[in-house]
Amino acid sequence: MHRSSTRRASATLIAAVIAAAGMPTAAAVSDKIQLGGGAAIVLHDDTLCTLTAMGHDSAGRLIGFTAANCGGLGSSVVVEGAEDHGAVGTVVAADEGLGYAVIEFDPVKVKPIGDYEGFGIFGLGPKEPEPAAPEPPAPEPAAPEPVAEPAAPESPAPEPAIQEPAAPEPAAPEPAAPKQACKLGRGTGLNCYDLAPAGVDTAGEEWWKPGDDGSPITIDNLLIAMVRDGSFPAAPLDQSGPGIVKFKAILDDLNAKGGPGAGFGLG
Repeated sequence: MHRSSTRRASATLIAAVIAAAGMPTAAAVSDKIQLGGGAAIVLHDDTLCTLTAMGHDSAGRLIGFTAANCGGLGSSVVVEGAEDHGAVGTVVAADEGLGYAVIEFDPVKVKPIGDYEGFGIFGLGPKEPEPAAPEPPAPEPAAPEPVAEPAAPESPAPEPAIQEPAAPEPAAPEPAAPKQACKLGRGTGLNCYDLAPAGVDTAGEEWWKPGDDGSPITIDNLLIAMVRDGSFPAAPLDQSGPGIVKFKAILDDLNAKGGPGAGFGLG
C-alpha cells in the first residue's frame, strides 16, 4: 500500500472513532451559535423572550438569564432563527420575587459573546466610584527667619502706574451630555433613554412589546438591569422597581443561595 493511501485510511479511521465517541468535530465546533445579551430566545416551545446576558458561574457552567415569567424550571430554550439546532439550554433556577430565571446552556452548541448585533455588554455595573486620594501630610512649620534691620528709605520720584489690561472672562463650560440607558429586546429592538431622576419618560417611546421580557439594560456598555415584565418602569433605569430589576440584585440573590449561577461573570 502506498504511503498516501495509508494516511487517508488513518484519517478515515480517526474520524470514525471521533464520531463513534460523540466527540465534536471541527465542523461541529465552528457551527456553535454565538449568543449574547439581547438575543431572541424561545422558552417552553412557545414563549418569546430576550436573553439578558451570558457567562460562566463559579462551577464553570455556561449560564444565561431571562425573565422568570418566560418559563419555569425545566423549560427548554431554543434560539429564534436557529430552531434546527434544537434545545440549547434549560431553565435550572428561577425567582418569582425578583423575576429572573437562570438558564444553563450546552457549551457544545452555544458560544457566549459580549457584542451581540452591535449591542455591547463589556462589564457589570454600576461602576464603582474611584477611591479618594489620601490627603498629603501637613508640612512641618518653618523655623522663623531673623528679622533684618530696615534700610533707610529712599525717596525716588514715583513712576506713573501702568494699568494692566483686564483678563478675559473664562468661557462657560459646555454642559455635560446626559447619560443614556440602552435596551435591546426581541420586541422593540434597540432603544436608548436619557437618565432622569424619575422613571423613563415614555412619551413618543415604545418601551415594551411581547418578547422584550429579559432584555438587558446597559449604561456605558455595563449591564445595569433587566426588563422583568411588560409594565412601565416606576423608577430610574439603574434602580429596581416595577418593570425592571437591577442585575446586581439578581447576582446578590444567587450568591446568597448558591447553586447554578452563583459566582457569575461575563464571558
